[in-house]
Amino acid sequence: FKSVLGLGSAQGGEFLAIIDRIDELTIVEPSQKLRSKQLGGLRPRYIDPSPDASLPFPDGSFDLVFCLSVLHHIPKVSAQVRELARVLSDGGHMLVLEPIVSLGDWNLPRKAGLTKRERGIPLSLLRRMLTGEGLVIEYEALCDFPITRRLPGGYDTGWSVQLDRLLSKVTAWNYRYHPTSAMQKIRPTASFFVVTKPRSIASATAP
Repeated sequence: FKSVLGLGSAQGGEFLAIIDRIDELTIVEPSQKLRSKQLGGLRPRYIDPSPDASLPFPDGSFDLVFCLSVLHHIPKVSAQVRELARVLSDGGHMLVLEPIVSLGDWNLPRKAGLTKRERGIPLSLLRRMLTGEGLVIEYEALCDFPITRRLPGGYDTGWSVQLDRLLSKVTAWNYRYHPTSAMQKIRPTASFFVVTKPRSIASATAP
């Protein structure tokens, strides 16, 4: 990958599995404390996010974009998706992971560790945001079944990931954005997407 972007990727741990395949890595990260000076043999470039969700890069700057559990922290979600689609190159890929549930009972105080207005993005809305910017969904999978995080090792083992995938798939029928009973909470709580930006006619026919 010639140029890779991570939105809210902090120390950039999600890139370690492919770090030797990345030429340039840029990370948009608000915290000065959550920044790595070195990732493998690569020195990432960090920039601060903009309040209006704009990104200071030309169109088509990145051939791979990571956006993992970040959009639900951002006030202007649709504007951020639009910017990510803009800076993604033709034929480039973007990985998106987001919670798709309401993240708590709004009649009660917010749980410790959650931001003031943190909320998941309804699945149908998230799909429309992605495809509305001309992106094509190549792969989609429901995930983050409620018990998986409580298993030994969490998501750090292959078997737990496969179990999560299975439980999320068989309970997909029970998905709803805001559960109102214990039974309605037995469902996947997030969705993972691999999307691509189609090549334009000009780039597809270029020698």
